[in-house]
Amino acid sequence: MNNINTYNLLLKTNPYYTQLISEKEELITTITVSLRSYLESNSYPTEVVEEIISDDFIQANPSYYLYYPYLFNGYFQVYDKETLNLLSIAGFLYYRAVIIIDRIFDDKKSKHNFQKYFIANICQEETIKILSSFFGEKPKFWKTWNLRKFEYAKAYKLDKTLKSINDITEFEALADYKSAFGKIAIDCLFHLSETKDKELYTSLLISHKYFYVAFQILDDIKDYIEDVENKQFNISKHKLIQKLQSENDSIDLYTLDQQKKLIYLKGIAENLYEKATNYLDQSIKLQSRFSNENTQLWTNEIDSLYNTGIAHYLNIKGFISVFNSQRKFSKVLTNHTTIDDAVLNAALFLQNSQAPDGSWNDILNDAGVSDVWVTSFVTYSLSEFNFESINAIKYIEKHQLSSKLWSYNKVWLEDADSSSFALLSLHKQKTSTEEAFNQWLMFQNKDGGFATYSDKNILISSLNSPHIQNVNGWLQSHFCVSAVAFLVFVELEKTNTVEFKRLNTYLLQQLSSKSTLLSYWWTEDAYALYYVLLSAIKVNNTEIIRLCEIRIEIELSTVKTTNYFHKSYLVKTLCLLDNLMKKHSAKIDKIILQLLSNQFTDGSWQANYSLKIPHPSVINPTNKDIQWKPASKGTNIIVRDFNRVFTTVSCLSALKNYGSSIS
Repeated sequence: MNNINTYNLLLKTNPYYTQLISEKEELITTITVSLRSYLESNSYPTEVVEEIISDDFIQANPSYYLYYPYLFNGYFQVYDKETLNLLSIAGFLYYRAVIIIDRIFDDKKSKHNFQKYFIANICQEETIKILSSFFGEKPKFWKTWNLRKFEYAKAYKLDKTLKSINDITEFEALADYKSAFGKIAIDCLFHLSETKDKELYTSLLISHKYFYVAFQILDDIKDYIEDVENKQFNISKHKLIQKLQSENDSIDLYTLDQQKKLIYLKGIAENLYEKATNYLDQSIKLQSRFSNENTQLWTNEIDSLYNTGIAHYLNIKGFISVFNSQRKFSKVLTNHTTIDDAVLNAALFLQNSQAPDGSWNDILNDAGVSDVWVTSFVTYSLSEFNFESINAIKYIEKHQLSSKLWSYNKVWLEDADSSSFALLSLHKQKTSTEEAFNQWLMFQNKDGGFATYSDKNILISSLNSPHIQNVNGWLQSHFCVSAVAFLVFVELEKTNTVEFKRLNTYLLQQLSSKSTLLSYWWTEDAYALYYVLLSAIKVNNTEIIRLCEIRIEIELSTVKTTNYFHKSYLVKTLCLLDNLMKKHSAKIDKIILQLLSNQFTDGSWQANYSLKIPHPSVINPTNKDIQWKPASKGTNIIVRDFNRVFTTVSCLSALKNYGSSIS
């Protein structure tokens, strides 16, 4: 595969993911027990058994090394459990021996090398004994066995002596040789199968090769410093040397830490992650002709590594965006005092912040930087004042998913909030939204509220973490998501539907509750209350209006915000009703003065930590045991709009609302 083409990355999801996880966990338990039993039955001392099946070793390596033959048995129709368990034991023991021998060579002075060699020798002997019980003196299998041994020997030699490559195929060969022990599982199943399908066999070997090319790319980026210190070939270092030479620069001028940063800042890591996902795409395609309901373990590993590559890719792009954004923003406050000037400057900032493709980008978390959600949010916010962006509308239309819905960014899975703002934006342009609306209803729960995500399996497979299996928090109804959904029903004139009535009931229950904070994703309620009250006024829903007024009074009496995003939504909400505006005119005037006094010369306002990312299992984000921290990675964090887009468009909107209400 010489030519790697840039293509649209898209997260891989699996509707049977939790079932596969359960199957893997069962296999891990079964093989671990069988492995211990096998070693003990051969009278090895307890300390030897414990060292071979060390829990630390198992936890430090991909779990599939315990059950490698199970990844491929479905292709070859080999289903005998005893056979597969013994082959899995042989595979693990051989892998254990290879790792131990590698460590002996890497640390020749260690005083424990004899013990290590002794353990490796036991693992190799037992591997041969098991394989001999299946293949005896069959020369074809043992010929392949010898080939794999010499491939691994080549890998070790190349890893230590290779300084540069002329072509990517050399790196492909290195990665393939390094994974030689894994190919033995495919070899075994091929020789045990009745059909001996050579086309299948060859396709799986190449699929396996491309998987490990991608694996090696990701590993090289992660282990850059360790590889360089151990004098091992590293593809990211090779690319960095090429890049620096093209700039008349030299890698010798930089420390290892500086080199590691350069592979990110110069776009090398980003490009390599994209290459890795392309290899994985090819890996999937190669096996697709032969796949069936019993081959999902292998495709799931490919998809999982693919999603890992995408996560790294998105985070790199995100951190570079944050790094670059900090250098371009003004840090000087304006000296103008008129609303018209502030609005004009804010509009110019948003215009200058818009990418050539029509998108706005902001907010960084583990899913990367948002473009689709942010673009839809900004587009709708501006459309409230007849500010139009044809390019933004085209961007939203272009990034509608095959499900007819929209997502946080063009890589992530669909969600209710992104879809809600996309629907609102397109409806403002009189674009047909009927099909998308019908699909969007899938986010409504039995209680009438709207969840951010709708499918447990799809969500868990997207998160791609063995540590996250409980996602009930993200699948429950969310008041803040339901608030915008309420507006969708109203704007699209769907208020006579059963779904709207159910949502209305949910909102009444939430607004009447004793909860101090109703919003799941936001640190304060002003944002959600604005959309609920705006919708209620449009349809003259007096009960919801009354409850919103009570909630607003609670918000004003308990929340002492210094956050301009929330301040702006508080002003927007108060300006919706004359009685609220009159009652709280002093408060409104004070916030407006603060907004005018704290706008920067580029038209923006300071980024704010407004958005929460609870752990997917969190049902109640007001739980006092949760320690919220400002960050951009992980969960139970509060993130900021690093590009100042969210805060600026909200402040602009507040100023426009206020200006209109007093004119």
